[in-house]
Amino acid sequence: MVLNTLKSDDLFQRINSFFKISLQEKVSKEDILNKSIIEIKEISPNIAQILQENFHIFKIKDLLKLEIDDIDRISNELNIDRFEFERYVIIAKLISQIDNKHNKNIKKINLFGLDNAGKTAIRNRFFNKYEKNYIEFLKALNLLKPTKGIEREKFDINYCDIQLWDLGGQKKYRTQYLNQPHRVFVGTNVVIYVIDVQSNRFGENLEYLKNILKIYNYLSEEPYIIICFHKMDPNIKDNREINLKLEKMKNEIKFLIKEENFNFKFYITSIFDDMTIFNLFSHAILQIANKDVKFVINNILREQAEKIGTNNILLMDSSCLKLGYWAENDEICNDLYNYLINFLSNLNIEIFYYGRFQNIDSIDINLDRQKILTIIKRFLNNKLVFFASIHKNTEKFYIKNDDILIPWIANLIT
Repeated sequence: MVLNTLKSDDLFQRINSFFKISLQEKVSKEDILNKSIIEIKEISPNIAQILQENFHIFKIKDLLKLEIDDIDRISNELNIDRFEFERYVIIAKLISQIDNKHNKNIKKINLFGLDNAGKTAIRNRFFNKYEKNYIEFLKALNLLKPTKGIEREKFDINYCDIQLWDLGGQKKYRTQYLNQPHRVFVGTNVVIYVIDVQSNRFGENLEYLKNILKIYNYLSEEPYIIICFHKMDPNIKDNREINLKLEKMKNEIKFLIKEENFNFKFYITSIFDDMTIFNLFSHAILQIANKDVKFVINNILREQAEKIGTNNILLMDSSCLKLGYWAENDEICNDLYNYLINFLSNLNIEIFYYGRFQNIDSIDINLDRQKILTIIKRFLNNKLVFFASIHKNTEKFYIKNDDILIPWIANLIT
């Protein structure tokens, strides 16, 4: 595989920074693996000579055969930093794993946490968000078995594919992840670390989280960190003891993450409150897509339009700023925007601030016998916005307050 397709990608930059001389634009994976270890930036000529003569490590590909015990033994004999030497092996393994999948815009979310934290339940609730029979879903949760090793889910949000890695939390698996970081940590965009607020394992959580952050730092990875305090169920959310414990956990974790220099956010979730789960994932996806928020909004709107059966949808704030839109062509979008502006410029104050209109959240306006303009008012994080669509008078355009669209957009526009 030729690596020039990765030129603008973090992966190419990471591999390129590994060597003393910059890689050529069309270098292949095989060319890199056949390079001499003397070309590795941090390896001195003296160390390279010893590796070649004593351990028969001549090329980058020779690093692939090394296991954990080999890394310990060689670094001890050479009296060099064990973690630095392991990084050479990790980068070599990363190069060896490059294949055509890296031509796609694939992003990665890692779901970490101890066993029984609720990671798989969160994942299942998100991927079953349109599940109609909630009782059946709850029954299925009771039958969930602990995740063995790594389970992956893929979902497409149009502008990229996202892989969600659900990482089993049993101690033997946690040890594997920490000892073989190239398998799990490389290429992570977002980390969601799940903590069961009802458990008494905070010390264990803090230690695991600390090790995870140190490995990301050591690999020069910069994922966005989301700490998810889970199982904050309706029956305990006002419990004073639980809330005091929560504040203590937040303070200690905040200190730890700032010390390791990562961007982060706290979320409180419950499997009994779907919106907390959707908010969690919408924020995670925002971090992946924050370079072009409007593009992401447009794609979310397109998905929503397809879901409810319309060929146009527009999102605008109260200052008449167009936040995003989707339509089959620009002419439809321009008509929609003009209709919306004309309507709101005349009636905005009356409808949304005077008594008998202030509770209205949806308005239908007949444009002619066949077409209707529907305007929906929503407050997203205290910001007034309008969704609008032109549709046939035989159709109905409506967005429910608990629609999956709402938390995604709310996170994107704040």
